[in-house]
Amino acid sequence: MPLRADFGDARALCDLIAETARDHHIGWLLAFGEVSTLPALLETAERLELSPNPAESVRLLGDPSAMRGLLNGSEHSYVTSVCAQSFDELPTAVERVGMPAMVRPLGAGAAGPRAVLVRERPDIDTGRVRERLSDHPGPYLVETFLDGPEYGVETLTVDGMHRVLGITALHRAGPAGHDHLFPAPLAAGDEAEIRAATTGLLGLAGYEFGFAYTVAVLTADGPRIVRSQARQADEPIGRLIELATGFAPEAELLRALTGAPVEPPVAHRYASAVPFRLSPGEELPACRLKEITGLPGVRDVRLPHPRGNDPVPDAGADGDGQGHVVLTAGSPAEASLRVASTLRLLGAEKG
Repeated sequence: MPLRADFGDARALCDLIAETARDHHIGWLLAFGEVSTLPALLETAERLELSPNPAESVRLLGDPSAMRGLLNGSEHSYVTSVCAQSFDELPTAVERVGMPAMVRPLGAGAAGPRAVLVRERPDIDTGRVRERLSDHPGPYLVETFLDGPEYGVETLTVDGMHRVLGITALHRAGPAGHDHLFPAPLAAGDEAEIRAATTGLLGLAGYEFGFAYTVAVLTADGPRIVRSQARQADEPIGRLIELATGFAPEAELLRALTGAPVEPPVAHRYASAVPFRLSPGEELPACRLKEITGLPGVRDVRLPHPRGNDPVPDAGADGDGQGHVVLTAGSPAEASLRVASTLRLLGAEKG
């Protein structure tokens, strides 16, 4: 039964949850997608004893400053960091951390500005960083820049047992350009360290139940956690595990609630997501788009600009100026060849 709710009105949302749970004798309350980290929803579910997961653990994972404090306090995945309350405090904070440094806006939410890399002091003095952060005056978390390849780790936790469902290589630099590839082609030792760092964070946060998506950088000194959220990965990353393994996330979560054991999926092929951009105002001709969707292994093309009447049924639109192609292949090498063929037809700037 669908219910309408204003997620911007915390009080009304809490009342709606409580009333619905009471009237329909709901035993568990599970949230998916963006709303899965909503404080009002989580705290209300916990107060009504309908949540299998502590609200505080979700907050610790989703707050970059709290997460870094948790890790640094345990000397687990340690990264030098300081907080700056305003832009005027940034130069001092960056000097303390050392350059290059990453500046992460705090409390900005998923739609807020992304982290900004500061390579040298003129990046701040010339206004480049101020412009990038103009919509968020502070506070900021300033951290040491982590040099190395990035990996996205999807996990499902049941009764405090953290199971790694898979690891995706993010922004993988290959002959075709940059893409995301699942499963990540990792050496056994590196994979084990990334798994340990991820599950270690979930344990420190007291995470008890549900999906989590964690990003780690494999540095010369081992993996370091960059960020984590108590929910599945956003698209297109979130779709890669399902394409490569046949794993149905929501169905597995419901099975776990019944007490069924969680078995990590096995990949039978590779799945890749390739970000791309088009020039402002540029659109792909319908015939070109149809040609791309007909390439071997291509499962989906998401365009960066909305189209009024898209003739290709599976083509969607991304509103953030970046599109992506999702494809499958039998090996990383075959995936790279298919990525290259796709991007040649796109004639696009790779994301």
